[in-house]
Amino acid sequence: MREKTIGNVLRDLRCEQGYSIDEVSAEWAIPVDTLRAIEAGEIDKQFLAVVAYGIALDADLEALFKPAQREVWEVANKMRFASK
Repeated sequence: MREKTIGNVLRDLRCEQGYSIDEVSAEWAIPVDTLRAIEAGEIDKQFLAVVAYGIALDADLEALFKPAQREVWEVANKMRFASK
C-alpha cells in the first residue's frame, strides 16, 4: 500500500472523478508538468518547507497564509465551477 500524501489524495480524487491529467490541465490552465509534480509530491515538499519555515520563525500560520486566502478561493471557485 502506498503512503498517503497530498499528491496521492489529489491523484485519487482526479481518477475517481474520471479526469485525465491532460483534461485537468486543459480545463484549469495548469501545466501538465505542474500537475505531475503535485501528484508526485514534489510541490507538496515545497509547500511543507514554507510551513516549516513559518513555524521556525514562530509565525502564526493563519496570519502567514491570510494574504493569499482570497486569491486561493477565487482560483478554487473558478476551477470548481468550470468542472460542473
